[in-house]
Amino acid sequence: MILVRRHAPDGAKTEQTVSGAITIGRATDNTIQLPGLLVALHHLRLTPATSLTLQLDCLSTVDVIVNGLVGQRTAVLAPGDELQVGGHRVRVSITESGGLMLEVRERDPDQAGAGDDALPCTWNPRDRLCIGATWRT
Repeated sequence: MILVRRHAPDGAKTEQTVSGAITIGRATDNTIQLPGLLVALHHLRLTPATSLTLQLDCLSTVDVIVNGLVGQRTAVLAPGDELQVGGHRVRVSITESGGLMLEVRERDPDQAGAGDDALPCTWNPRDRLCIGATWRT
């Protein structure tokens, strides 16, 4: 079981317990749904590898930033590791009882520039392009 703790931009916190794989993306059928055009409909999947690690598999053509490294398609995540998906941050940590926890800090989509420093690109709203991003075909 993995505890998912979400921190919304307005300060609200929610928690849910998940067993098995966790999907993250913009679509409503994901375990963790994140807003924003820089988040793919089905961005990534996290699968428990051991009791304290998760296997990350990128499901989209948009790369994931893992611990500040751009272009990560797969990785094994342990407590202390952090993902960035479209400006949102997901940190792997340990609960008080010793289990895995994902702390999701959502970016406020209404604030201009919020979280853009975490993105490996410059958003050009006129052309609706992310300039300088790493894209895979």
